[in-house]
Amino acid sequence: YIPHIVLGKGPPGGAWHSMEGSMLTISFGDWMELPGLSFKEWAASKRRNIKSDRVMPEEIACYYKHYVKVMGLQKNFRDNVYITSVSRLYREKDDEGRSHQNEDISTQHLEIEDGQKS
Repeated sequence: YIPHIVLGKGPPGGAWHSMEGSMLTISFGDWMELPGLSFKEWAASKRRNIKSDRVMPEEIACYYKHYVKVMGLQKNFRDNVYITSVSRLYREKDDEGRSHQNEDISTQHLEIEDGQKS
C-alpha cells in the first residue's frame, strides 16, 4: 500500500523533458519551486555563469527529477507506466518487494502525469 503515487510516461519533470533545448523560460519565478528545495539555489549550484533568471527546459526537468531523489520520494513514482484500468479495491496484503511489470498497485491517491487525480 502506497498512500500517494504518481504514474507517468517518463521521469519526474514530465513535459519539461520533451521541450526544445534552446528555448528559455520567461522567468524562473517561485512557480517552479517545490517545498524544501529552492529552485534558484539548486540552479546556482549547477550553473557556472548565471546572467539571467531565464532557464532552459532541461534545467527544470533535472530540478524536478532531483527533487524526487533528494526528498526520498522514489517509491511514490513509477516511470514509463501505461495505465490500462483504474478501479477501487480492498486489499490487506503488503505490496512491498513486488515486480513493477503488470502489477496491481494499491493507493489512496493517484496522480497521473497530466495532472488528473482519481
